[in-house]
Amino acid sequence: MVPAAAAGEDRIVVDEVALGAALPEIGKVSPVAGDASMRYITRAVDLAMSGQADVIVTAPIKKEAMNLAGHPHCGENGLFGTEDMEFLAPAVEQAQAKGIDVVGPISADTVFARAYNGAFDLVIAQYHDQGHIPIKLVAFDTAVNVSLGLPIDRVSVDHGTAFDIAGTGKANHVNMLSAIAYARLMARSPRQRA
Repeated sequence: MVPAAAAGEDRIVVDEVALGAALPEIGKVSPVAGDASMRYITRAVDLAMSGQADVIVTAPIKKEAMNLAGHPHCGENGLFGTEDMEFLAPAVEQAQAKGIDVVGPISADTVFARAYNGAFDLVIAQYHDQGHIPIKLVAFDTAVNVSLGLPIDRVSVDHGTAFDIAGTGKANHVNMLSAIAYARLMARSPRQRA
């Protein structure tokens, strides 16, 4: 890390971070390495927040190792918000206690690729657009939006109004057909009412 005071000088200032354990073999997933990553990030954020560093550049971080060390990467252990720790992690624990096969929170930058490759049956996105981006990339015409937590079942098309082509005969109706087909599946399934 190069503190701001050294900017423009022909030298690199190394800021040593105490790890508390020897680093594992290179290329191996380890909680020690995950904890080291978290300590490096925390120190870098501290330097930036205090004005001693102008910018932070991180190398790739193995989120699995961070999770093994007890750090949810999604919020960087509170450095970028505490919603994951305050709301999501307890909700996941409650669901697991009821026997529901659920994991998380998982960082959005990896969860969708993992789900697309078969790791999960369902991903719950915290934000509408966060979930729409990957879905529209892989299934623009067939993805269906399902609203959860309502006292009724609700599905919708996964696109906007397209007013620019309304009434021109250019609109693609495939997504509406997908929404209707999914609604028919939901209508046939028994629903637990609160």
